[in-house]
Amino acid sequence: MKLTPEDIENLGTLSRISLSENEKETLGRECSAILDYVSRLEGGSLELSQVYVGEKNIFREDVVASSGEQAKNLVSLSPRTKNGFVEVVKVLGDND
Repeated sequence: MKLTPEDIENLGTLSRISLSENEKETLGRECSAILDYVSRLEGGSLELSQVYVGEKNIFREDVVASSGEQAKNLVSLSPRTKNGFVEVVKVLGDND
C-alpha cells in the first residue's frame, strides 16, 4: 500500500511532529513497507517459514503450589510476628 505525501503530512500533524522533506520520504517508504507486510499477513500470502524464526518459549512451566506453605515460610523469615502475621511499625495516622 503506497502512502501519498499528503498521508505522511497528515500523520505528522496527528502525531504533532514536524517532518523535513527527507524524513517524509523515508517515513513514507517505511510505512508503506510495513503496510504491505501486514496486508500479506492478512491475505495469507506468507508461508509459515517466512514468519516463524525459530523462537522458543523462554517462560517456565506453571507449577501449582500451596499458598499456605509459602505464607508460613515468609512469616517465619520476618524479624517480628504476632498471631501468625508479620508485625510492622505503624507509619501512618496517629503515633499512639
